[in-house]
Amino acid sequence: MTRQSFVLAIFMSGLSLLVSVPWVTPQEKKVPPAEDRDAAARRDLDRFQGNWSLVSAQRDGTPMAPEEVRKLRLAIQGNEFTLSKDAAVVSRGTFKLDPTRQPKQVDETITAGPNQGKVFSAIYEIDEDRHTVCFAAAGKERPTAFASAPGSGQLLQVWKRERK
Repeated sequence: MTRQSFVLAIFMSGLSLLVSVPWVTPQEKKVPPAEDRDAAARRDLDRFQGNWSLVSAQRDGTPMAPEEVRKLRLAIQGNEFTLSKDAAVVSRGTFKLDPTRQPKQVDETITAGPNQGKVFSAIYEIDEDRHTVCFAAAGKERPTAFASAPGSGQLLQVWKRERK
């Protein structure tokens, strides 16, 4: 086989690969049908139900003191929550989940407490025993990552389900 015929054979095999391999093109983000979004939201809402203990938290990159972390509890029933510290209610509110986004999104509206009337945008991830949430400061853009860098105003929390 001559060098020219060898190069032609390589070129032809590459060309046949191009023709035989389906091209993957970037597609627009597909929005799931409303019933799929609703089912996903119900599934995650069910996972949030119950009582939770704070495992860790940091605001603006500064970790919360462990003795303060141990004092905080979160009770969720339906789409309503109550945050307590040493058994005293700190705030109450409602939340709306959007598990179709990446990362998953939640909006909390405070109905009682010092931040009453404010809406906090956040991202979350949840499994059966643990959930992580990263909040933006009220009125700020939703976080895009589970992080709380100095000066970001973001609050990163990890919660663990309380067992009876």
